[in-house]
Amino acid sequence: MTSTRTPATVGVPKELLLEDFKQQCTNLQGQYTRMHNRLQLLVGLNTALLPTLGAVALASSKGDVGRLWLTLFPITGLLLSAIGFLTGSTDRKLVTIYRDQLSWTAECVLSAYAAEPFEYQLWLHIGRDPTKVDLYLTPPGQAKRPLWDRMTSWRWAPLSVTRLPATLSLAFLVIWLVLLILVLQLH
Repeated sequence: MTSTRTPATVGVPKELLLEDFKQQCTNLQGQYTRMHNRLQLLVGLNTALLPTLGAVALASSKGDVGRLWLTLFPITGLLLSAIGFLTGSTDRKLVTIYRDQLSWTAECVLSAYAAEPFEYQLWLHIGRDPTKVDLYLTPPGQAKRPLWDRMTSWRWAPLSVTRLPATLSLAFLVIWLVLLILVLQLH
């Protein structure tokens, strides 16, 4: 698709469009940072709860701890995982919105600055869908990358870094649910 001047850019100063694009890039970067921080917190708390549950279960088997304490940890894990899933899903949606905003603004900037028609699809700006960018960066017939590079540098869209917080939260939720069922059956 060749970019043409859109009604959204009519009368908008070019400098404002460019500043908006820069700010949206910063917003997307900040969203990635917040997602990563929340992911670290989620994994850290869930990882800390699992051995604690084991210790409480051991104490419970000796009669030192009551059943309430034994069920408290899986319930806490379930709650933590549900919150993690909700925030991870919301974060993923925000990334999608920010990417779409960036693409729209990039087209507006391009139409405002380009002296002649330019193929927007050839501009691989930040925020573009990685699968579309990859199509342009990996031309057909390109030599195969070395095995080590293929093993350590890959991307699978269903488990991308922006989907990981919600996916891990869902996995922890299932683990905690199974542990809660086991705890309730054993006592």
